Amino acid sequence: MVKPARTHITRSEADEFDAITPLVVQMHKDFQELTKKKQDGAVSPSRIVMVNRLLERAKQTLARESSSPLLDLLDADLVPQNADAMLVIGQYVAALEGARKRYQEDEFGTMSWKLKG
Repeated sequence: MVKPARTHITRSEADEFDAITPLVVQMHKDFQELTKKKQDGAVSPSRIVMVNRLLERAKQTLARESSSPLLDLLDADLVPQNADAMLVIGQYVAALEGARKRYQEDEFGTMSWKLKG
């Protein structure tokens, strides 16, 4: 039997979404700019560590979402290019925005989280 989708989140989950989403969005924008300059440029090992640290936290935030198993980290052994990083980070942006749409509602022109309790 399929478990019904959640419609509300906890305050701590909402706080985590609020903390992580702008960071992932900005990182995606940064890689978009890098990709415009040099699409096939290799991502440095130190940048891979930084990207994966943020993506790991985002994946934890999204752990209860159906998209979570589809989200990957950058593989340093494969020496990802800027375009690869942009694609992977873009998937996190889409997953975070999807969750935001699912768990927020418009209250008199202001978006607010649908919280449990």
